[in-house]
Amino acid sequence: MSENFVGKYKLHHSENFDQYMKKIGVDFATRKIANALSPTVEIVISGNVWTIRTTSTFKSEEAKFELNKEIELTTMDGRNIKMLCTLENGRLIQKQTALKTGERDTEIIREINGNEMLTCK
Repeated sequence: MSENFVGKYKLHHSENFDQYMKKIGVDFATRKIANALSPTVEIVISGNVWTIRTTSTFKSEEAKFELNKEIELTTMDGRNIKMLCTLENGRLIQKQTALKTGERDTEIIREINGNEMLTCK
């Protein structure tokens, strides 16, 4: 099932992304830049290690992790988090716990539909 996620995915459209970023505390200038981008997400699996590379003209991020093992990383919007990824019902669930008091925890749900990746936050 995990091999279904392997591939490159280009953002075609997003809904309510600005409201989401505002809710988690992303500043106005960063939100405006992020809303103008069409990032590419590449998922690679090598053995037990997953790599998710998010690339845009503004900023890029790479997260390497194993399922069910928590890691620490800095998100593209600058938040320091602990992230735990699991596979549930064919979906990749990324639970992000903020390390800084006052910042919000988030959850990213990725699902493959044919050759498209649907992402809900």
